[in-house]
Amino acid sequence: MNSLSRQDDGTYIVKSISTHSESSAEQSSTSEETFDTVILAAPYQFTGIDISPAPKHTPDKIPYVHLHVTLFASPHVLSPTAFGLAPDAHAPQVILTTLAPDESYGSSPQGVGRAGFFSISTLGGGLNPGPAVKDRPEYFYKIFSPMRVNATFLAKILGIPPPAAGAEGEELSKDDVSWVYRKLWHSYPYEYPRVTFEEIRLDKDLWYTSGIESFISTMETSALMGMNIAKLVTDEWASEKNKGEKAEDVEPVKVQPEDRYEKVQMAEKGQKPIKAKL
Repeated sequence: MNSLSRQDDGTYIVKSISTHSESSAEQSSTSEETFDTVILAAPYQFTGIDISPAPKHTPDKIPYVHLHVTLFASPHVLSPTAFGLAPDAHAPQVILTTLAPDESYGSSPQGVGRAGFFSISTLGGGLNPGPAVKDRPEYFYKIFSPMRVNATFLAKILGIPPPAAGAEGEELSKDDVSWVYRKLWHSYPYEYPRVTFEEIRLDKDLWYTSGIESFISTMETSALMGMNIAKLVTDEWASEKNKGEKAEDVEPVKVQPEDRYEKVQMAEKGQKPIKAKL
């Protein structure tokens, strides 16, 4: 979805662009759909959705942790000396870091100190299917770090010569690292004290689930927020339906003509008719 526009009748037109491959070229197509209610289930600041007209409430922009994830395959095992172990030792399958006694977080949001990474995990192994090194045994690794992992860092933990001076930005040889994939995640927000909670309704029939992330950020609480909004939406639909049914069932007020006999009878009993306006 790349744009959302509210119509005069209260409905929303959602426009989306999908990309698909046909033969050797990529083709894109635009589609439009009309909805009575829209639920935005992603952090507003990352959606890139153009909402027209602008909603009555715009969610606050909050800072998120930048987590770099690096997956790679190599025929080399992790070097024990890179982690302060003896050359003949075996590096652990999972390596987690903490700050040294002489380090502190300070004002830096990275929080990894001299280690430069949060964790390194050995995911498993397999055979490289490439024709040049067919069926070569290799290991699969995953690194979590606050910064992009470069070739110099990979060479250090694998115990191989670093890249030549001036070539730090280049990848290692395919003989040493056959495959590498890098992904930057906005993994979760920094939780700062708040004096207000985010709105869950941005406008009429426009709901927002990610407002909870400025308060607490977990998959479980986000799922609960989705369930909560789904309940609010269905309750609102049911309420509107019931109002419509009750309006149809109400009978109009019937005004009876004045009965002269009843007025005479009331006068004889000393009663006066009550005059009132409806």
